Amino acid sequence: KVTVIHNPIDTSMYSCDSVVRRETRSSLFVSDDIKIVLAAGRFVEWKGFDVLIKSYENLLGGGHGANSMLWIVGDGEEKNILKKMVSDSPFKEKIKIFPFASDIKPYMCAADLFVLPSKEPEPFGIVLLEAMASSLPVIATKVGGPLDILSEGSGWLVAPNDVNSLSSCMAAALSNSLSLAETGRKARKRAEYFSLGRIAAETICVYQKMIQR
Repeated sequence: KVTVIHNPIDTSMYSCDSVVRRETRSSLFVSDDIKIVLAAGRFVEWKGFDVLIKSYENLLGGGHGANSMLWIVGDGEEKNILKKMVSDSPFKEKIKIFPFASDIKPYMCAADLFVLPSKEPEPFGIVLLEAMASSLPVIATKVGGPLDILSEGSGWLVAPNDVNSLSSCMAAALSNSLSLAETGRKARKRAEYFSLGRIAAETICVYQKMIQR
């Protein structure tokens, strides 16, 4: 018999408040009416940040998301490639790449939607859980960890490496503020399933059963 025990997250560390949101946005000169689409991770090819940039360009080119911006936080071997994509983009003023952040929480609090655009399976995807614990609605690709993490109503799944599917999903999500807020609440509730306390109790239970055999 195999028992799956997921990685835990300290959900108490990701409770956002309006002060952090306001201060982070103010420091980056972003007004309250702008919806921030956030992504974060290592800048390597399989993480799919190039697909995200193309999808966001597609979103704006299709007349959607006019009151939005795309923030990408991270570092890695694809950094210069991604920066070149942004500098060549007709929408470069709406796309910002930030360096690796040891504390992602301020960005999470300032954002309105999180995207995990991986082309290949994520082993688990802890950054997705961090976003969900921050009450962020999330979009992720249908590969690897997100399939275990997301439950009905807590986010959206799209095909990997599919610019049109991702841009359509972002357009639908950004067009409905009430749906965004409700999905964010459900995302937070789902993240609590992976809390330290629950995962620790599950682990203890497995060991107890083994000892009793």
